[in-house]
Amino acid sequence: MRHKVKAARRGVQTERSERPSDKRIAAVRRRGGLQEEKGDGRRRMGRREAEWIERQLQYKTRVATLEKECHAAWQTFFAAGTCSSFVSTAEVNKLFEEMETMRTQDVNTIRHQLIKLNSKVHDVQVKVEEIENGDQFFSELQERIDVVEAAIAKFRLSQRQQFEEFVLEEKLLEKELAGFIEKMEGWDRETPRLSRGGASAPRLTHLGSKSRLRMEHNVSRCPGSNEVICNNQDEDRSLRTGTPDELGMVDRVRRLNDAILQTGGLKDGWDSREHATFTTLLIKGGLTDDMLLQHAVLAEPKVHPLQLSASRLRSNQEELPQSENWDYETRVARFLRKCMRKIVTQTENSVRSHFEWYLRHLELVEEKKRVIQEWKIKKEEEREQIIQCGFDANGEVTGNVDNETSRDSPSNQQTSKVKLKAREKTERLLEQWKLDKKQKEEERQQRRREIQRKREAVEAKTSKEDLVERSRIAIEYAKAKRLRLQQIEERRQKQQRLPPRPEPKTGDESANSSAKALVLNPTEASKARDFSKDELRKQARRRERQSAHDAYIPGKKALPDVRFKSFGHIPIQPRAVPAWRKNI
Repeated sequence: MRHKVKAARRGVQTERSERPSDKRIAAVRRRGGLQEEKGDGRRRMGRREAEWIERQLQYKTRVATLEKECHAAWQTFFAAGTCSSFVSTAEVNKLFEEMETMRTQDVNTIRHQLIKLNSKVHDVQVKVEEIENGDQFFSELQERIDVVEAAIAKFRLSQRQQFEEFVLEEKLLEKELAGFIEKMEGWDRETPRLSRGGASAPRLTHLGSKSRLRMEHNVSRCPGSNEVICNNQDEDRSLRTGTPDELGMVDRVRRLNDAILQTGGLKDGWDSREHATFTTLLIKGGLTDDMLLQHAVLAEPKVHPLQLSASRLRSNQEELPQSENWDYETRVARFLRKCMRKIVTQTENSVRSHFEWYLRHLELVEEKKRVIQEWKIKKEEEREQIIQCGFDANGEVTGNVDNETSRDSPSNQQTSKVKLKAREKTERLLEQWKLDKKQKEEERQQRRREIQRKREAVEAKTSKEDLVERSRIAIEYAKAKRLRLQQIEERRQKQQRLPPRPEPKTGDESANSSAKALVLNPTEASKARDFSKDELRKQARRRERQSAHDAYIPGKKALPDVRFKSFGHIPIQPRAVPAWRKNI
């Protein structure tokens, strides 16, 4: 194109033609070339262009494959979910639709920009053809070329910025995925260390009889050895009271709790939904906790049920029938296959390691329950023994005194001294037990009273606040209602009231009005003759007593059947009816 422009200018130098041209156009569509190119209207595709198109097709195919895999993974995930997950199917489908909409919008935007660039380039080509025909529009052509170059540069800059944003987001996602995968591998490789009073760290297999004996031996020598128990445990033990066996059991339970926490807690780092699915499949497969513990105890420490060979099964024929072994192995294998199919987020090795952890976890929990049960039984036996010894001591004091006075042999005295010491010790223990029980009961009562006091205080405070708030709301509502009624009444009265009639103001009228006002004013005599309501009532009663009204109508009492009409003080008898109206 530049050569055509230069030829069209025919040696005319402009500011643009004097610039050094460092970059040259790699490929130009030649419209005035050979006849065969004009005939079919196509050009030969370059190597770079073909490679670029092929790479784009590969990218499109890869994107379509990844999208299909993603949709299939989500469908499998929701189909395998037995409990409520953190995200629903509708939300995921909505996200997919939003992503598809955004992608379509981006494609349409880029296509629109390319169409605009194509139209600008076409305008430049048309202008070049006009220059070839002889019309001189060098300045306009230069402006159009500048506009096209600016538009192309802007388009490339926007695409570069968008590409950099995508690259940055991709790197962040890759970093997060790498960190999560590293954590998962660390969870799989994690070898929990359990300090059981000097015992070595537990192996990946479950605890066997030898490990239990070693742990019991270490626990038995824990109360008297300073090498095994740390300073904090010594301080805790100095603050606690009890026999060495009881303290050893308490320490043992604490170590078992630490072991359970160190070996993965209650879920071994799995999600709640995944672990719930795991336990549900165990129960459905018939692998109850009792069965797992039974086979774990019968197996050797270094052999896992998943790795039992035929020779190992033959060696354990005496302890467990071969049919039961095969049944157990079949159930385990079937369970593992179902678990791998249901929990798609975990690998095969992760599922197997979780199964091994579950066996160790069951053993630790079972051993903890057994130790706690032994401690409870021992405490109950000691309590019954103390109570029984206390009753015996209270009932046999006199008998022992008589025996001591009656028998003087050294052997009997020795026996009596031993019994007396034992009785004193028992009585002392009984008194201590009673004091402890009384103190605990008092503390319990104190806590109950404190809780009741706090509850009453909170309830009273809350009820008072509620009453105050309710009264305030009621007062505000009443005030608002009263104000609203007053406004309605004022509007009604204003509508009923007529506006005052305007009167002309002249000098004569004002004088007449003042004179009328003076005439209508009461005089001093009229004010003196004014009676109150009580006085008027008294006068009326006095006239009635004196029969003052009878004087106005003489002979009224003599004619009781005649009705009189009176206008003021003048009586008028009813008129006679004419004869011509009587028969009407």
